[in-house]
Amino acid sequence: MKRKEEKEEKVGGGKVKERLSAVMDAVTDRKLPPELRGKRGVVRSETDIINVVEQRIWQSMEEGHFENLPGEGKPLDLSTNPHADPAEDTLYKILSKNKCAPEWVELNKEIRTRVLNGKLH
Repeated sequence: MKRKEEKEEKVGGGKVKERLSAVMDAVTDRKLPPELRGKRGVVRSETDIINVVEQRIWQSMEEGHFENLPGEGKPLDLSTNPHADPAEDTLYKILSKNKCAPEWVELNKEIRTRVLNGKLH
């Protein structure tokens, strides 16, 4: 019985785990600022990413990119997301108020937990 389990791990489990890990790495890499993409050893923490973003913001400020913007000096209205579909935005607000998450978020959490615990089945 043990040989069968070892064979399944080599055939399916090992490859599946490697593929999931590669997909997660690729997605994470796309979220990074361009100057940090593909540099796994360079990015040690979230702080490294924040530092790059902060540098970009300061550079843009020095170059005057934040001057004379519409609504300058007025508080931002953060009650809605202008980039989200209004129907989705309403749905996410309802889910959030009821302490729920979309199914894809829950599935993502489950996959990450299983990968970290080494349990893919």
